[in-house]
Amino acid sequence: MVNGVSSFAAILGNFAALGAIWRTASLHSPSHIFLFGLALSDFGVGLFVQPTFTALLVIQLKTAMYNAHYWNLFIFAQAVFVAATALTLTTVSVDKLMALTFHLKYNAVLTIKRACIVLILIWIASIGYGSTLLFSRRLHRDLNIVIFTSCLVVNSVAYFVIYRIARRHQLQIHKQAQVLAQPGKGNLNMKNYRKSVISMLFIFISFLICYVPYIFIRVFRHFVPRNPIQIGLALRLSAVIVYFNSCLNPLIYCWRMRELRRGMKNFLKTLC
Repeated sequence: MVNGVSSFAAILGNFAALGAIWRTASLHSPSHIFLFGLALSDFGVGLFVQPTFTALLVIQLKTAMYNAHYWNLFIFAQAVFVAATALTLTTVSVDKLMALTFHLKYNAVLTIKRACIVLILIWIASIGYGSTLLFSRRLHRDLNIVIFTSCLVVNSVAYFVIYRIARRHQLQIHKQAQVLAQPGKGNLNMKNYRKSVISMLFIFISFLICYVPYIFIRVFRHFVPRNPIQIGLALRLSAVIVYFNSCLNPLIYCWRMRELRRGMKNFLKTLC
């Protein structure tokens, strides 16, 4: 039931975000290109992964049968879309750090074309990660731990560095404003930047809440010689929480990003 409701919400919310970014010219920027990739992976989770997962659970519950072939297809789809979500979210945090570190050269360094190339590389890497299931389950499990742990570490470090740099810049601007007797001068860009970073931080916190239980159970399972049925059940329940993250992100878009919210509304109105 949870999968059914969150699947519908993920499809609708992320479809609106995709349409808004695609059709709204003012949203054609590198940062929104990465948001497009994040919405695309979340849309895939809602459209393919969650319904397939639910169907397989129902079949197994009703018939007590385990079809390894269909479960492998499901695990492949899950690996591709979930990895794309994690890698895109990590790219967004690095993008925010670059915007603050290279603020004068940022537009020249990261263009829309380069953002699209990065997004394509993310999907190629995600498909490659999912394809490791065909060669070695052990390799896939090891990469699973490495990829998601690395994403958590990179995101955490990036936002910590952003906080330190932004705080130092804010103090410098405040001192300059006092000297010039012009309080508030130069704060507009930093204010907009800070708002966008906080928005992405909310998305990262949502990612943490939903993904950490799954990662913890996967790591624990990896070091347990024999996996009791309780670990398998905990892993599936934690997977439901992971999928639920796909319907939370569009809610954060609507809550924190005014321009994207307006674009989503206009896009849905054109469909009615």
